[in-house]
Amino acid sequence: MARSVSVKIPTSVVIEMIENKLAELTKLETDYPKLLSAYKKDIATFTADLLDLIGKNKKSVVDYSDYEWTSSNIAINSDWRGSVSIAIGKELVGKIGKKPEKPEDPDNWGHKNKKGELEKTLKLLRLTEQETITSSTYNSVMELL
Repeated sequence: MARSVSVKIPTSVVIEMIENKLAELTKLETDYPKLLSAYKKDIATFTADLLDLIGKNKKSVVDYSDYEWTSSNIAINSDWRGSVSIAIGKELVGKIGKKPEKPEDPDNWGHKNKKGELEKTLKLLRLTEQETITSSTYNSVMELL
């Protein structure tokens, strides 16, 4: 049978961890416009490269029912609304690299909620005169980090 272990963690260490995380979140907020601008340029370049790739491989077009996702084939499909989609096999797309990833928007609910919880926790820990906190309190803080 396993025994529970009671550990005390220095409050100053946890405060420092929270301050570092808050600084990281603030940096994400300030860097987001630059990251988004870079993403928009990267996605435009990626799209242009993809269109060039499709043009160079137009003989690889197959019927959508014969298309395989891992192939170097291209398939065209349409839906009931009349929109057309082009499916390009992973092998073919791999020639130009991975699609750029859009940076996470720091203005979303999850980010704001996490930052608010961290700020409240930091205020509370700064008010305490205890030099240590329990491991269960530490675990609760770690869920935010």
